[in-house]
Amino acid sequence: MGFPGEALKMRMRRAGFTTREAYCGADALREFDAYRPRVAILDAALPDLSGFEVCDHIREADPAELTKVIFVSGAEAPSTDYIRRCAQALDADAFVRKPYDGAALLEMVAERVDRAPERETPE
Repeated sequence: MGFPGEALKMRMRRAGFTTREAYCGADALREFDAYRPRVAILDAALPDLSGFEVCDHIREADPAELTKVIFVSGAEAPSTDYIRRCAQALDADAFVRKPYDGAALLEMVAERVDRAPERETPE
């Protein structure tokens, strides 16, 4: 059994997206700094740093908000409301509650990529 995002990763790759995975906040920061993705899908709960800390880093490093941030969370209410408010405060572009519809999340990513300005990829 793979990590919870395995199905989403495969769905995104089949749709033609390039994906990179991080299993903790520190890895997410390294991936962001190295690749500057057009969309970052973050879970609020990560083993070391919170998704909020990762999002804060993304927003500080990318003040033009070229990277769109989508938060996902499986937390139950009232935690879901708290996570949604924190994501909004950090200027996240969307919040999705788990379990999510994979096709709907893929569409959400595609919409944000279509709206995102082109960015040079690091070599």
